[in-house]
Amino acid sequence: MSQRNVEIVRAHFENTNARRFDAAMRGYDPDVELVVSDDVAVDPGVYRGADAVGKWFGSWFGTFAPDYRMEVSELIPAGDAVLAVVDHRGVGRRSGVEVTTRYYSAYWISDGKIVRLELFRARADALAAVGLSE
Repeated sequence: MSQRNVEIVRAHFENTNARRFDAAMRGYDPDVELVVSDDVAVDPGVYRGADAVGKWFGSWFGTFAPDYRMEVSELIPAGDAVLAVVDHRGVGRRSGVEVTTRYYSAYWISDGKIVRLELFRARADALAAVGLSE
């Protein structure tokens, strides 16, 4: 199951970077939950349901120029979860400032769908969330 979950997360990032947002959204369970900590984004909180999650990510993408990318450097399986180590690269749509930063995304998978996603700034926090340590 772990390798299948890794492939689900990998496909999610591939679809997102290729701007196949409909395909990326099909990877979510209708009741998916997104948890964004306040050190990751300006709109922290808990977002429930595929529509709410899609709107949050749409807003996120809207703050960057069209060439924004998320480059996955590592996918770590952890039972029903997968931890993605992701380098974000883009240019602010309004500011023109180049942004390069690393975030950690923990995905929980059930029945082939993403049911929960948590975004972290710190690797240790993300590892702990999926039951792993350094």
